[in-house]
Amino acid sequence: MIKTALLLLTAGLALTAGGARAQAFLPKPADDAPELALLEIKPLVVLLQVPDEKQLRKLAHKPADLTQYQAYLAQYNAQLKELVPRLWKFSSAVEFRPETDYETLRKDRENRTPVLRYRELDLSKYRRPGSGSFGKPAVSLGSGLAGEMQLCVVGRNKEKTVKSEPVPVGAMYASDIISALRSLQADLKITAAQAAHQLSYGQEQAADMIRLIKATKLLQTKILLLNQAELQDNLSPADIARFYPYPFEVVSLATIEAAVLAGDARYTYARRMAVIGAEGPAILDVATGYRIVYEESELGIGEKQFRKFADYAFVSDREIKRLGRLEKMVAGN
Repeated sequence: MIKTALLLLTAGLALTAGGARAQAFLPKPADDAPELALLEIKPLVVLLQVPDEKQLRKLAHKPADLTQYQAYLAQYNAQLKELVPRLWKFSSAVEFRPETDYETLRKDRENRTPVLRYRELDLSKYRRPGSGSFGKPAVSLGSGLAGEMQLCVVGRNKEKTVKSEPVPVGAMYASDIISALRSLQADLKITAAQAAHQLSYGQEQAADMIRLIKATKLLQTKILLLNQAELQDNLSPADIARFYPYPFEVVSLATIEAAVLAGDARYTYARRMAVIGAEGPAILDVATGYRIVYEESELGIGEKQFRKFADYAFVSDREIKRLGRLEKMVAGN
């Protein structure tokens, strides 16, 4: 059984022994070493959201909505101030500044600064392959927004994104911030380790595939936490069990938030978000924030999505053999 996600990752990566060795000498992308070094020695500047003037004018005659909007911004900023200093381990210090300071930091002629910020992406500016097939023309993603937590280095009229992590657009839970922070830092550590071992671009792709295959296999044993509010068609636990044969629990949002805050390695959880190309539920690892599975769906999580989740969780003998080849490739054999 070959999974769509794995096919996307292996596009252009030959998996025969000879082909894998040939691909191992592909050129690497631009080196992130200078940015990684800055992240380790300089304080991380976290940008806090400020009220959007257009939004304030739009809500000027809707006092209840205006109050809700202002309360959300205050809550989001308070969560950042509480969570980032506790969870950020890549450098020793964290500073907070309003997001309106971003351009000032970018134009600083003397200094380069690591920045963490929330960014909304206008999907109409992006395109994806038609029908998910190679060789077909790209198609517009249409209207809509996707959100991301972006880790970048700015200064001297430049900006370079080091890592980014998709997050839900608009209202974010504490778990969204926590998972993004954990996943970003895990990716930074992997990038640093790959640079230290001087892996080629092809070897890095293989290492990413190894990580995904192992993570999807863990879905068979980890308990998937599901928020009742995100289930489709009033699915009962008995209904879900027909489509998803692995451990799961239907729980409250508060239970999911507590598990994520604790980093409980027994669990994964489902969360709806928009990414470049689609919107739908994702399965994230509670302990690491790693996004294991993503499925496009305009509605909530229904029968189709649970069947897909089960398909991802199943790791065939063929994929186990592929894993062995990939591990040899990373090792340089």
